[in-house]
Amino acid sequence: MSCGVLGYGFCELTKIPNASFYALFGFLGTFTIYNFQRLVKHKIAPNDSKHLLWVAKNYKLLAVLTLLTGLGSLGIVVFLIQLNAQTLLLGLLIGLISFFYVVRIGTKSLRDLPFLKIHLISLVWVLAIAVLPLLNEQIFVPEIWFFGLAHYLYFFAICIPFDIRDLPYDSPTQLTIPQVLGVAASKVVGVILLIFFVLTATYFVPNLGQNKLFIIAVLLQAMLIYFTTKKESELFFGLYLDGAIVLLGLSYLI
Repeated sequence: MSCGVLGYGFCELTKIPNASFYALFGFLGTFTIYNFQRLVKHKIAPNDSKHLLWVAKNYKLLAVLTLLTGLGSLGIVVFLIQLNAQTLLLGLLIGLISFFYVVRIGTKSLRDLPFLKIHLISLVWVLAIAVLPLLNEQIFVPEIWFFGLAHYLYFFAICIPFDIRDLPYDSPTQLTIPQVLGVAASKVVGVILLIFFVLTATYFVPNLGQNKLFIIAVLLQAMLIYFTTKKESELFFGLYLDGAIVLLGLSYLI
């Protein structure tokens, strides 16, 4: 849901046509990718994390829902995507990164490679929410592109709590931010990245500086990063962190 709302807000704020379709594509695509990765991780590397235990109990239902949302997102692509090489190659790149993020080539998947995990997630979010609509609609206004790409800082920051959550399960060779810097320093990095995101976003879209909901959404996200621990509930990650993303998307509609 959060990807869809943020994608819709970004498109509306930057006057990109077909905002509703891009939002639906973001929602269905995110659901498909995220749950496909859960299904694969459950099969190749099961552990006792709460979200994978839930997958084990609801595997068939989740597999059916993932297939249906995958077909739905594919249908939107067929309807929406302009037949140009740039967009098609970008869509292929998003698909390949998402697939091999958990599916192993030999003994390792992309997420297993040192330092890559958080960058890959942030990259896919930015490509899906900002770059894909801009390329598909052939919009090449520099300010809009820089504003869209600035969300990489935002996504990087909000992924840090998930890396903190995954500390008991991630291999030490992955060298995630919390593994390298420790939990406390990682939170500081996350908050600093959010500050840079605000500075960059408000530079290219000055009206956001007077948008109270935008400021509240980022402040809330900073607080959630700061108070993250390894023992947070799934409600914290699935509702509060995602809810803050939704709030950011809604701020773009004001």
